[in-house]
Amino acid sequence: MRALQEESVRSPNLLECRKLVDVADGICKSQEEFDRCVNYFGDQRLLQFVQREDGMAALPSDKAISWIEEHSFKWTFERRFIAYGLLVTVALAAIALLWQLVRL
Repeated sequence: MRALQEESVRSPNLLECRKLVDVADGICKSQEEFDRCVNYFGDQRLLQFVQREDGMAALPSDKAISWIEEHSFKWTFERRFIAYGLLVTVALAAIALLWQLVRL
């Protein structure tokens, strides 16, 4: 879904954007997985489709864009605090290990 969002930023027009197959090429590992994703996103009304001469094109719907924004990762204060704490812990453990090696 994020790949389609990036495609909509690059080319917001369904007639000019890349084909759905091209966007999903590096993401879906098989034709079956591609078909399941397209069916699911279509059933949930998360995609806007158009059939062109060169193949099917799709962009995320407004519902999909709002879902992406709701589920995007945000660096809140708590997450930053935990990440910094982990970094400090790993750094102190590395220093303690080096100290032990130097003392030998």
